Amino acid sequence: MENSKPSKPTIMDRVINGSVLIAAFILLCSLIHFSSQKLFIYFNIYMYLSKKQNYEKANYMVNSSYIKTFYTGRLLYGYINIERTLMIILLLLSVLAFFGILYKNNVNYGYLNYYYGDTEEYTFVNLFINNIIFLAIIYCSAQIYWVIYDQPNDVILDTNDADLKKLIIENLSYTYLYEHYNAIKLNEKQEYNINTFVINQTDTNITSNFKDNTAIFKLCLTSYILNDTTRFVYIRKAIFDCIDNMSLTKDNRQESLKILTPDILKEKLANINIIANYNHNDNRALPPLEVMLDNLISNITTTDTEGVKQKTSLETVQQSITNGSKDVTKMLALHQNIVDQFRNTIEKYKEIYDKYSTYYMVSLLITNFLLTYSVLILLYILIKIFSINFTTFEKNIYNVYKFKTDLYNYVLFILVLYYFITCPMIIFGFN
Repeated sequence: MENSKPSKPTIMDRVINGSVLIAAFILLCSLIHFSSQKLFIYFNIYMYLSKKQNYEKANYMVNSSYIKTFYTGRLLYGYINIERTLMIILLLLSVLAFFGILYKNNVNYGYLNYYYGDTEEYTFVNLFINNIIFLAIIYCSAQIYWVIYDQPNDVILDTNDADLKKLIIENLSYTYLYEHYNAIKLNEKQEYNINTFVINQTDTNITSNFKDNTAIFKLCLTSYILNDTTRFVYIRKAIFDCIDNMSLTKDNRQESLKILTPDILKEKLANINIIANYNHNDNRALPPLEVMLDNLISNITTTDTEGVKQKTSLETVQQSITNGSKDVTKMLALHQNIVDQFRNTIEKYKEIYDKYSTYYMVSLLITNFLLTYSVLILLYILIKIFSINFTTFEKNIYNVYKFKTDLYNYVLFILVLYYFITCPMIIFGFN
């Protein structure tokens, strides 16, 4: 720390100081933006779940702020990781401060001096910088610890989710998926079920879905996913969003089904997480196979010969399951495989949630504090710039002294009230 009055800055000093100010301004704006995004995810979910009609959804994964921050929301705008971006910003601000020590023996580049100037102003700025350095070290240490000790186990969630997604995609009935998509493309409220599907019995692509047990299982699974109004609603939307970009031909099923294939859908859904879009916390995602078949059977109301024939085929399979026939062994194995994969993936998510929930809560509290402090520092920098460069602004409109006065008289009270409201929301309303 300097103990003599600083000399008049040179041209080089002005260039360096100006560059530092611009860099600090950009990094502060970025810090404020991503911190507010992280808090917005949490408080938005908190307010949503506070509504009486949404209370029962409190345990649904898709409505968890944790999963939206660290699972779906971890890729903000599709490619930016919120936590990692905050860590990088903190690191860059810390590097900026360390350059100040090397260049001026002061983290604030000699802009403020404890002995020649306002000590409260000096403390206000330097305390922020020191907090940034401390948090950068904490964030980096936590990241290094996670990569070395926890990441190898945590990646199992992504592996399980990828395996689950592969199982679902490979066991969809693409004819039914295509027909269902076309039927509701222009009107999402339009109903489409197995009855509508079997009415057109002249098309071999339709009738082939009832020829063997594997095809019937795929029909059961696809129908359940596409017609479910709660658990799979977001997964269904993700599938349809992918199909929107495939440019399928509505009047040419044969050509469209050459495009709409498992391999293409896997590619399109590569960045979609199944568990993050599964709107429930029940480990058993699918009902018993008999129930899925019964749903199809009860919805076939057409009385034409072919429709009755397909309904009879489904009833025969359902009876085989009830009787324990070996003919449906493969069908039952497919169903159980998907159920087990769902259960394993959800249990792994819950395990990771339990492990990191405390870290997430503390991280939110720190982010809440850092956001408000960053906003105050940004305002201080702007006022300081105008105070230095515009004499009229300094004397007649606003300056650092007035900012400090308002800080003591009004802002501190507002901040205490803000923390009094938001901190309990984070600690006790954690979801």
